[in-house]
Amino acid sequence: CKAALPSAVFTPLNAIFFTPISWLKHVHPSLVFNGMLQWAPVNLTYFTGGLYLSFGFMFYLRRYKTAWWEKYNYVLSAGLTGAVAFSGIIIFFAVQYHPKTISWWGVDVVSNTIDGGTGQGALLTAMPPKGYFGPDSWS
Repeated sequence: CKAALPSAVFTPLNAIFFTPISWLKHVHPSLVFNGMLQWAPVNLTYFTGGLYLSFGFMFYLRRYKTAWWEKYNYVLSAGLTGAVAFSGIIIFFAVQYHPKTISWWGVDVVSNTIDGGTGQGALLTAMPPKGYFGPDSWS
């Protein structure tokens, strides 16, 4: 009788509340959480352009212009990948091979803040004469 009670109680509950969700079988928790961790140090502005291109090519063109997508998708992918590699080489030789200092607001603004270094002195307070921080007594 004890073994039949959980089955009699939980079988209807499973049928009512825990029905299979068809789209949930495609979601892998490890990939979802690791994907969120990759996005943690940046904001959405880094990925917005890529999201628009991905939606355009992988959803719209594949669904409505299938023949064009089948013909040119891999060519476009190879072209973009090659362009990233080529621009990396150009940037290396233009900026880092013979080191050059680039001075513009986006680079210099960090050095003027507490995070950048010049404001670090504002965070350091001198040790008081009693030799410690905090109240004299905890009563």
